[in-house]
Amino acid sequence: MFSKTMNLITTVTTDDVRETPALPPLPVRAPLRQIRRHAQAAEMRRRNLEASVSGGQGYQSAAVNRLNRDWLTTHLAADAAIGASWDSLTRRARDLKRNEPWANQAVERIVQNVIGDEGFRAESEVEIDGELDEEANAEIDEWYERWAEEADAEGRLHLAEIQALAMAECAEVGQCFLVSVQLGDKNRTIPLAYQLLEAEQLRMDLDWPLTNMGGAPATGLAAGNRIRRGIEMDRYNRPVAYHFWREHPYDYQAGSLDSIRMPAARVIHVFRKTRPSQTQGITWFAPILQSLRDLGQYIGDEMTAASVGAKFVVAIKRAVGMGTGLGFGTGDATDTGMDRDGNPLEELGAGIIADLAAGDEVEQIESKRPAAQAGPWIKLILETMANGIGLTYLGLTGDVTQASFSSARFARLQDKTFWRILQGLFGRTVVVPMRRAVVQQLVAFGRLRSVSPTQFAAARTRWLATRLLPHGWEEIQVQQEVEAAIRRIQAGLSTLQIESANFGRNWRRIFKQRARELAYARQLGLDLAVDYPGPVNGTMADAPVAPDLLEKDPNDPSASPGETDAGDASPDAESSQEGEEE
Repeated sequence: MFSKTMNLITTVTTDDVRETPALPPLPVRAPLRQIRRHAQAAEMRRRNLEASVSGGQGYQSAAVNRLNRDWLTTHLAADAAIGASWDSLTRRARDLKRNEPWANQAVERIVQNVIGDEGFRAESEVEIDGELDEEANAEIDEWYERWAEEADAEGRLHLAEIQALAMAECAEVGQCFLVSVQLGDKNRTIPLAYQLLEAEQLRMDLDWPLTNMGGAPATGLAAGNRIRRGIEMDRYNRPVAYHFWREHPYDYQAGSLDSIRMPAARVIHVFRKTRPSQTQGITWFAPILQSLRDLGQYIGDEMTAASVGAKFVVAIKRAVGMGTGLGFGTGDATDTGMDRDGNPLEELGAGIIADLAAGDEVEQIESKRPAAQAGPWIKLILETMANGIGLTYLGLTGDVTQASFSSARFARLQDKTFWRILQGLFGRTVVVPMRRAVVQQLVAFGRLRSVSPTQFAAARTRWLATRLLPHGWEEIQVQQEVEAAIRRIQAGLSTLQIESANFGRNWRRIFKQRARELAYARQLGLDLAVDYPGPVNGTMADAPVAPDLLEKDPNDPSASPGETDAGDASPDAESSQEGEEE
């Protein structure tokens, strides 16, 4: 039964695949009785479904009642939903990123934690007979770092800055494109460079079939291929080519509306796929755009109300005559001291003498803005926004005013998981393909002495082996985290490579640099007492520890000196800390 079902699926790679059989359609001239019978059967099925829901047999959330009768929904494939909303969502997302601090903060947080200040790095891991080829790896990494200085086709950005900009674009509008170009400058390391294109430069109006271009397919469209919002795909939805506008369609100097067909081999399409039917990205702010805008307006209204309230200091109640109202003068030569209705305008100044008539009263006006509940209300909105993006409130705002050590650490662990998911996406989508292209050109142009083009062609997989080294994070409590890391290594649950990678560092480079420092110190006759025994040439009891970067809250039981990643502190750790205190 299973094999028969699989043979009906059109996406398998067998050559004898056939289309899924469809139910027989009604005859073109079906009798009226037959049409009515079909309609009655459909209505009966609908009533049975509604009865099953209302009778408690189905999902109660599907029931229609007076509370959700205005909740209108429809079935849409991912690309259909994106196509109907992409233009408005993108314009609104860019507007909020330009003008709303919290939208800009969210993008900056994502870039800081996914890419970091040094960029998303990768290192060569060429092996020979199961052992790392140190010489070849060092040579490839050195040439790659040289190329990183000239990776930008426009000659403005370092590779790390290109990565940061691509990540920011992906978060803001959902996608961007890195297009490879070949530059003819002889002073370059290799001709390869990359140009970053914004999402708006993709020809979203181009579809085939059902195209808006008069029914004619694009030039070079192969049989069986289709174009979906500017992306040409084969029958398995694999990208074949991308159709871009030659110039940004919304640039103020755009003079050409011509488009070009770019082979998919030259394009790195950066986007986060959240549904199987999705072929393009959408802004990550889609669930929270309305909340972002409402928050900006609410804060603006509170500030305006507080500012206006601060301008009114006193009011004079007169028993006889008319007051001045709430008008304001212009303050220039045309100011007559009257409002537009002819009433005199009064102003307060320093050290004035008030001349009040009999029966006049002075009442002080106190502004009650911003409202006392404005802070909690704003925090609630920010928590909702953070959840909509995938972050914690602390991860989005950095607000630690009401956070304990336990809550801050828990939020940090949650955010780390989210950052690692994004790092995995960016590493596999951008870093690995880009590095492989660079290594292939280094070989083709004879830059590498450790491998010839013939040797490379015979073992491409081995020479293209790469280890991702994404941005890492400093820990809140260094002492406890380092002790936990050492114990994991000693227990065989981790390695130096894994623990170093958590900080975004390469353990081999650390060892080499440390050896150079020690050798240089001995050459100068210095004795570095900070040499850490650790698990390599000593025991945990012999290892000195660094003081915590943050002071612990004495009222927080989770911040006790004995806490580690692995759980409660062991007796050995407690005795060691008691010795330090003595």
